[in-house]
Amino acid sequence: MSVFSKSFTVEALLHYADDPDAHDVNYIISQYHRGGDDDSFAMAVARGWGGMDTHELYYQARSTTGSNINAGSGILLTPGHDYYIAFSYDGDMTGTDDVGAWFRVKDLTTGDWMESAAPAPFSELNTPERRFYIGHRGTGTDIRHFSGYIDEVRISAGVLPFAALLVPEPGSAGLLLFGAIGALLWRRRR
Repeated sequence: MSVFSKSFTVEALLHYADDPDAHDVNYIISQYHRGGDDDSFAMAVARGWGGMDTHELYYQARSTTGSNINAGSGILLTPGHDYYIAFSYDGDMTGTDDVGAWFRVKDLTTGDWMESAAPAPFSELNTPERRFYIGHRGTGTDIRHFSGYIDEVRISAGVLPFAALLVPEPGSAGLLLFGAIGALLWRRRR
């Protein structure tokens, strides 16, 4: 069963690298492989693929009627930076001018926020039996690993309001890092 259907939110904390040997698509999460009948949704970073800019964040989706979409966000990730990424999809907004698919991205290296929004193309996504993957797509010879590190992924049913997202609070990451380093040094002294 698919983890994606009518309305959902996906969040990820990651470090994006630009591996010169990486494929033209770097999958963050995927239940999608080549636009087939058993596809549902994927979130990835393009490296000049499908008419998208290099390092552009985008999503792929397949409807219950078999239509596919590859939708770029216009948000470009900088190699070597850490990111918090949230993507929400609301199938109830299909056929309206209201926003139904959007990215909210925070560059944790610079502190900058970026957003991208568009109408939802499908009222409901395909719900196949395909496995769900983090950090790559599918199996076999065409896996397409993510170039970088993925620290955490959270998938929620429904569209989460901004206040409910795993948005890192300013300063808290540095405070946690300082505490972890302090604990390590204290343990080494013992």
